[in-house]
Amino acid sequence: MKTHARRFWLLALVALSTALLTGCGSVSGTPVAGEIDIRKLDIGTYPIDPFDYRTNYNPTPDNNQALAIMRLADHVADGLEIDPSLKFGRSGRAITQISDIGFLISEAEVPAVERNQMTFGFSMSASTAEAAPDNSSLQRNVNKDEDGTTAADGTIVDLSVLQFPDAGSAAKAAQEMDAADFAVADTNVAVSLDGYPDAKAHWRPGIPTLGATLAHGSYVIATFVKSPAPDLGPLTDMTRKALAVELPLLDQLPPLSARDMLHFRPDADAQAMFRRTLHPEDDQFLAIGHDSVFIPRGFLHRASQPEVWRDLMDVARVDKVSETAEGTQLMRVPDRAAAKKLEDGYGLLFKNNTDAPPGVPDSFCHESSVDAGGNPKTRFSCVVRYDRYVGRVFSAQLQDAHQRAAAQYALLTNSAWM
Repeated sequence: MKTHARRFWLLALVALSTALLTGCGSVSGTPVAGEIDIRKLDIGTYPIDPFDYRTNYNPTPDNNQALAIMRLADHVADGLEIDPSLKFGRSGRAITQISDIGFLISEAEVPAVERNQMTFGFSMSASTAEAAPDNSSLQRNVNKDEDGTTAADGTIVDLSVLQFPDAGSAAKAAQEMDAADFAVADTNVAVSLDGYPDAKAHWRPGIPTLGATLAHGSYVIATFVKSPAPDLGPLTDMTRKALAVELPLLDQLPPLSARDMLHFRPDADAQAMFRRTLHPEDDQFLAIGHDSVFIPRGFLHRASQPEVWRDLMDVARVDKVSETAEGTQLMRVPDRAAAKKLEDGYGLLFKNNTDAPPGVPDSFCHESSVDAGGNPKTRFSCVVRYDRYVGRVFSAQLQDAHQRAAAQYALLTNSAWM
């Protein structure tokens, strides 16, 4: 009986399949492909296979640390979160070793960081005024200056987050950093921060700067605020604002142990972005400013006009941004409608449009001026949209920008099944 029943159901399925095929064959009209034939696009010599088809992640200590710093950057407050007046991004810096930190804190503090075995960190700087070309970052050494005029006009906030091996070494580092910087000048005065009794802070009366350190678990938060006038009230207020935003972010970020660092890998979201981002080479150079993946906060640290980019990404609900050292930027949004909003937003930002890449749907190109100190390598940029992704490629030549745009579009279509 079981054999007959099985045969009956097989015959029924065959009959149903035949009926469905016959019904489909009776539909009139000519089939239309849902996608363009990407084989006809001029992609030059650029690869269009997903990146993980061409290479595997290389788990070196440098690569693992780079990923850890990107993770930390996503949890360091940006200027706009601290105060809406901090509209200008000044820098977002990876701290991979002790030598990286000498420009971010005073020279006197560096030995304390080294003694307590900092593992890595990230530093951001934001300002209420646009930075002068020769003043891209504020040094805490301004605390030693006689008049404190080395910084640009306006209020500037430097915020660095350093990870140490454990809470004990972090607490010791925070105390020793403050003590070392305090000893630089005998006119320094200790300052209390309401609501943060464990924070160590000091200033020099008459100098418009305030430095503070605070240990939080295995992390040390180091802030340095410069204001237009030597008024302690605004200095302490801005420092407290920075801490109020930063502490909850670090609560969401469990520190990485030495064992964690050894086994650290790109998460699923990072892999999904890397595989879809045009990368001409088969090797990755994982580092901030090179091959990297962020949430919007991490991306904003390196934007010179973070308010413009924040508004653009908020409207489209961007959740991930990837970049490569070879001149590609890719943003991911929830759906196709949001991707169209993002593309339209790009169109409003870039007015000087030029020829679009031939045959590439949902794309346009822009030419920027290089006469006023612009980067010749980014003279031309093209924006392409596919599904929930919007990519932007850069080049010094329009034809090359077109080929990169075509390759980015083709890569997105080839990655659509993931």
